Amino acid sequence: MTDIENIIINRIDTVLENAGYHDILMSDYENVPSEFPCVVFEQSDGYERAEYHNSSRENNVDVIVFEADIYSNKKNGAKSECKAIAQVIDTEMASLGFSRTANQPLKPTSNMYRARRLVRYRANVDSNKYIYHI
Repeated sequence: MTDIENIIINRIDTVLENAGYHDILMSDYENVPSEFPCVVFEQSDGYERAEYHNSSRENNVDVIVFEADIYSNKKNGAKSECKAIAQVIDTEMASLGFSRTANQPLKPTSNMYRARRLVRYRANVDSNKYIYHI
């Protein structure tokens, strides 16, 4: 399986920092966010594309899925803040060859935040070709 998780997470962290969103990226749900806005960004799936085996029957293409779970607790404009963060992530993921497969608002399940948005991306990844793409 092609392991690009750290490469992608580091790219998203950098692009968020450059957009003025400092220290908002988390890579897992183990810690409840205490500061907002917050983005939990992680690889949520990865599997082989069976039709892409080489002559030795080794897989050389994987499907990789990432999710961005975005939270805001702004009193005014929480949904807009989530959308703006999603746009920053969206632009970078598209430049890395990922397609957006979901972009949906979610109802708050806690009074700690006012808005939440889930964005999902998928790409077919060939380890050699993808490394050159980045």
